[in-house]
Amino acid sequence: GVQTCALPIYGRVYLFYSGRENPGRDGVRQIGMAVADHPQGPFVKTEKPVIVPKHPGSHLDDPIPIMSADGRGIDLYFRQADHQPLPPNYAICLSRSTDNGQTWSSSVDVLRSDAEIRAYETAEVARIADRVLLVTFDHSSDGGCKTAFRLSKDGVNFTECPDLYLDDHLCRGWDA
Repeated sequence: GVQTCALPIYGRVYLFYSGRENPGRDGVRQIGMAVADHPQGPFVKTEKPVIVPKHPGSHLDDPIPIMSADGRGIDLYFRQADHQPLPPNYAICLSRSTDNGQTWSSSVDVLRSDAEIRAYETAEVARIADRVLLVTFDHSSDGGCKTAFRLSKDGVNFTECPDLYLDDHLCRGWDA
Protein backbone atom coordinates (compact mmCIF):
# COMPACT_ATOMS: atom_id res chain seq x y z
CA GLY A 1 0.00 0.00 0.00
CA VAL A 2 0.90 3.66 -0.29
CA GLN A 3 1.69 5.58 2.89
CA THR A 4 0.91 9.29 2.95
CA CYS A 5 1.31 12.25 5.28
CA ALA A 6 0.39 15.89 4.58
CA LEU A 7 1.73 19.24 5.82
CA PRO A 8 -0.17 22.51 5.38
CA ILE A 9 2.40 25.29 4.96
CA TYR A 10 2.49 28.65 3.16
CA GLY A 11 -1.17 28.38 2.11
CA ARG A 12 -0.56 25.09 0.30
CA VAL A 13 -0.81 21.43 1.23
CA TYR A 14 2.28 19.25 0.74
CA LEU A 15 1.47 15.55 0.56
CA PHE A 16 4.32 13.06 0.93
CA TYR A 17 3.96 9.41 0.06
CA SER A 18 6.02 6.29 -0.40
CA GLY A 19 5.44 4.37 -3.55
CA ARG A 20 7.10 1.80 -5.71
CA GLU A 21 8.93 2.54 -8.92
CA ASN A 22 7.57 -0.71 -10.38
CA PRO A 23 4.42 -2.54 -9.32
CA GLY A 24 4.84 -5.69 -7.26
CA ARG A 25 6.89 -6.60 -4.23
CA ASP A 26 10.24 -6.02 -5.94
CA GLY A 27 9.72 -2.35 -6.80
CA VAL A 28 12.10 -0.01 -4.97
CA ARG A 29 10.21 2.30 -2.60
CA GLN A 30 10.92 6.03 -2.86
CA ILE A 31 9.41 9.20 -1.37
CA GLY A 32 7.22 11.31 -3.63
CA MET A 33 5.47 14.63 -3.13
CA ALA A 34 2.27 16.19 -4.44
CA VAL A 35 1.13 19.77 -3.81
CA ALA A 36 -2.30 21.43 -3.82
CA ASP A 37 -3.71 24.85 -3.03
CA HIS A 38 -6.64 23.24 -1.18
CA PRO A 39 -6.81 20.15 1.08
CA GLN A 40 -9.33 18.57 -1.31
CA GLY A 41 -6.97 19.02 -4.26
CA PRO A 42 -6.33 18.68 -7.01
CA PHE A 43 -2.85 17.52 -6.05
CA VAL A 44 -0.03 17.79 -8.58
CA LYS A 45 2.75 15.22 -8.21
CA THR A 46 6.37 16.16 -8.74
CA GLU A 47 7.82 14.66 -11.88
CA LYS A 48 10.40 12.63 -9.96
CA PRO A 49 10.60 11.32 -6.39
CA VAL A 50 11.91 13.91 -3.93
CA ILE A 51 13.95 11.35 -1.95
CA VAL A 52 15.51 8.34 -3.67
CA PRO A 53 17.50 5.53 -2.03
CA LYS A 54 21.27 5.92 -1.83
CA HIS A 55 21.77 2.23 -2.55
CA PRO A 56 20.00 -0.13 -4.94
CA GLY A 57 17.70 -2.39 -2.98
CA SER A 58 17.00 0.19 -0.26
CA HIS A 59 13.39 1.00 0.51
CA LEU A 60 12.21 4.39 1.74
CA ASP A 61 8.84 4.70 3.44
CA ASP A 62 6.88 6.13 6.40
CA PRO A 63 7.38 9.81 5.38
CA ILE A 64 6.42 12.37 8.04
CA PRO A 65 6.95 16.09 7.31
CA ILE A 66 7.05 18.87 9.90
CA MET A 67 7.72 22.59 9.60
CA SER A 68 11.36 23.52 10.19
CA ALA A 69 12.37 25.21 13.45
CA ASP A 70 12.66 28.61 11.75
CA GLY A 71 9.24 28.21 10.11
CA ARG A 72 10.67 28.63 6.61
CA GLY A 73 11.16 25.06 5.45
CA ILE A 74 10.18 21.42 5.62
CA ASP A 75 11.89 18.74 7.70
CA LEU A 76 11.04 15.32 6.27
CA TYR A 77 11.57 12.21 8.42
CA PHE A 78 11.33 8.75 6.85
CA ARG A 79 12.47 5.16 7.27
CA GLN A 80 15.25 3.63 5.22
CA ALA A 81 15.30 -0.16 5.01
CA ASP A 82 18.36 -1.83 3.54
CA HIS A 83 17.46 -5.49 3.23
CA GLN A 84 20.50 -6.55 1.17
CA PRO A 85 23.43 -6.40 3.64
CA LEU A 86 23.70 -8.90 6.44
CA PRO A 87 22.69 -7.97 8.97
CA PRO A 88 20.09 -5.70 7.39
CA ASN A 89 20.31 -1.97 8.17
CA TYR A 90 17.33 0.12 9.14
CA ALA A 91 17.39 3.83 9.97
CA ILE A 92 15.17 6.81 10.60
CA CYS A 93 16.47 9.59 8.34
CA LEU A 94 15.95 13.33 7.97
CA SER A 95 16.16 15.48 4.85
CA ARG A 96 15.42 19.21 4.77
CA SER A 97 14.09 21.62 2.16
CA THR A 98 14.26 25.41 2.41
CA ASP A 99 12.61 26.08 -0.97
CA ASN A 100 9.15 24.51 -0.69
CA GLY A 101 10.32 21.05 -1.66
CA GLN A 102 12.17 21.97 -4.83
CA THR A 103 15.51 20.69 -3.48
CA TRP A 104 16.41 18.53 -0.50
CA SER A 105 19.51 18.18 1.66
CA SER A 106 21.39 14.90 1.78
CA SER A 107 19.65 12.70 4.30
CA VAL A 108 21.17 12.11 7.72
CA ASP A 109 20.48 9.20 10.05
CA VAL A 110 18.83 10.18 13.30
CA LEU A 111 18.48 6.54 14.48
CA ARG A 112 20.22 3.44 13.13
CA SER A 113 19.50 -0.21 13.90
CA ASP A 114 21.96 -2.13 16.06
CA ALA A 115 22.31 -5.46 17.87
CA GLU A 116 19.47 -4.63 20.28
CA ILE A 117 17.00 -2.88 17.92
CA ARG A 118 16.98 -4.59 14.52
CA ALA A 119 14.57 -2.10 12.89
CA TYR A 120 12.91 1.27 13.43
CA GLU A 121 9.74 2.60 11.81
CA THR A 122 8.57 6.22 11.95
CA ALA A 123 5.17 6.43 13.65
CA GLU A 124 4.88 10.19 14.33
CA VAL A 125 6.99 13.33 14.44
CA ALA A 126 5.87 16.61 16.01
CA ARG A 127 7.48 19.95 16.78
CA ILE A 128 6.44 20.99 20.29
CA ALA A 129 7.79 24.40 21.32
CA ASP A 130 11.59 24.17 20.87
CA ARG A 131 11.77 20.36 20.65
CA VAL A 132 11.03 17.61 18.18
CA LEU A 133 9.18 14.54 19.45
CA LEU A 134 9.98 11.38 17.48
CA VAL A 135 7.71 8.38 17.99
CA THR A 136 8.96 5.10 16.53
CA PHE A 137 8.07 1.45 16.45
CA ASP A 138 11.22 -0.27 17.73
CA HIS A 139 11.54 -3.89 16.56
CA SER A 140 13.86 -5.69 18.96
CA SER A 141 16.20 -8.49 17.98
CA ASP A 142 14.16 -10.93 20.08
CA GLY A 143 11.11 -10.30 17.87
CA GLY A 144 9.15 -7.89 20.05
CA CYS A 145 7.93 -4.45 18.98
CA LYS A 146 7.31 -1.43 21.22
CA THR A 147 6.29 2.20 20.70
CA ALA A 148 9.17 4.51 21.70
CA PHE A 149 9.41 8.26 22.46
CA ARG A 150 12.53 10.39 21.91
CA LEU A 151 13.15 14.15 22.08
CA SER A 152 15.59 16.46 20.29
CA LYS A 153 16.42 20.15 20.37
CA ASP A 154 17.98 20.17 16.88
CA GLY A 155 15.82 17.53 15.18
CA VAL A 156 18.87 15.30 14.56
CA ASN A 157 20.26 14.19 17.94
CA PHE A 158 17.52 12.41 19.87
CA THR A 159 17.49 11.43 23.54
CA GLU A 160 15.30 8.66 24.88
CA CYS A 161 12.45 9.88 27.07
CA PRO A 162 12.66 8.65 30.69
CA ASP A 163 9.68 6.35 30.02
CA LEU A 164 10.95 5.26 26.61
CA TYR A 165 8.39 2.60 25.79
CA LEU A 166 4.68 3.42 25.92
CA ASP A 167 3.92 -0.31 25.98
CA ASP A 168 5.70 -0.69 29.35
CA HIS A 169 3.42 1.91 30.94
CA LEU A 170 0.15 1.70 29.05
CA CYS A 171 -2.66 0.34 31.17
CA ARG A 172 -0.42 0.04 34.25
CA GLY A 173 -2.75 -0.31 37.22
CA TRP A 174 -5.77 -1.31 35.12
CA ASP A 175 -7.62 -4.46 36.03
CA ALA A 176 -7.27 -7.13 33.36
